[in-house]
Amino acid sequence: MKVQAKVFYWMRSTVATERIRSFRNKAVQNKSMQVRGQARDAGGGAEEAVRPAKARAELE
Repeated sequence: MKVQAKVFYWMRSTVATERIRSFRNKAVQNKSMQVRGQARDAGGGAEEAVRPAKARAELE
Protein backbone atom coordinates (compact mmCIF):
# COMPACT_ATOMS: atom_id res chain seq x y z
CA MET A 1 0.00 0.00 0.00
CA LYS A 2 1.32 3.42 -0.88
CA VAL A 3 1.86 5.99 1.83
CA GLN A 4 -0.63 8.29 0.17
CA ALA A 5 -3.34 5.64 0.35
CA LYS A 6 -2.59 5.01 4.03
CA VAL A 7 -2.92 8.69 4.80
CA PHE A 8 -6.15 8.84 2.83
CA TYR A 9 -7.68 5.92 4.71
CA TRP A 10 -6.53 7.32 8.05
CA MET A 11 -8.05 10.71 7.23
CA ARG A 12 -11.28 9.13 6.08
CA SER A 13 -11.65 7.02 9.21
CA THR A 14 -10.94 9.95 11.55
CA VAL A 15 -13.39 12.19 9.71
CA ALA A 16 -16.04 9.49 9.94
CA THR A 17 -15.53 9.03 13.68
CA GLU A 18 -15.65 12.80 14.23
CA ARG A 19 -18.91 13.02 12.29
CA ILE A 20 -20.42 10.15 14.26
CA ARG A 21 -19.28 11.70 17.53
CA SER A 22 -20.75 15.12 16.71
CA PHE A 23 -23.97 13.48 15.52
CA ARG A 24 -24.27 11.55 18.79
CA ASN A 25 -23.59 14.69 20.82
CA LYS A 26 -26.32 16.52 18.91
CA ALA A 27 -28.74 13.65 19.50
CA VAL A 28 -27.97 13.68 23.23
CA GLN A 29 -28.48 17.44 23.38
CA ASN A 30 -31.81 17.16 21.56
CA LYS A 31 -32.94 14.42 23.94
CA SER A 32 -32.14 16.49 27.03
CA MET A 33 -33.90 19.48 25.47
CA GLN A 34 -37.00 17.34 24.87
CA VAL A 35 -36.98 16.10 28.46
CA ARG A 36 -36.74 19.66 29.75
CA GLY A 37 -39.59 20.72 27.49
CA GLN A 38 -41.79 17.88 28.74
CA ALA A 39 -41.07 18.81 32.37
CA ARG A 40 -42.02 22.41 31.60
CA ASP A 41 -45.25 21.33 29.90
CA ALA A 42 -46.15 19.06 32.80
CA GLY A 43 -46.10 22.10 35.08
CA GLY A 44 -43.36 23.62 37.21
CA GLY A 45 -40.52 24.62 34.92
CA ALA A 46 -37.42 22.52 34.38
CA GLU A 47 -35.53 24.85 36.70
CA GLU A 48 -37.69 23.78 39.63
CA ALA A 49 -37.25 20.11 38.77
CA VAL A 50 -33.48 20.58 38.76
CA ARG A 51 -33.39 22.59 41.99
CA PRO A 52 -32.96 20.66 45.25
CA ALA A 53 -36.02 20.11 47.45
CA LYS A 54 -34.74 22.52 50.12
CA ALA A 55 -34.73 25.49 47.74
CA ARG A 56 -38.20 24.51 46.54
CA ALA A 57 -39.50 24.37 50.12
CA GLU A 58 -38.16 27.86 50.79
CA LEU A 59 -40.10 29.20 47.80
CA GLU A 60 -43.45 27.81 48.95
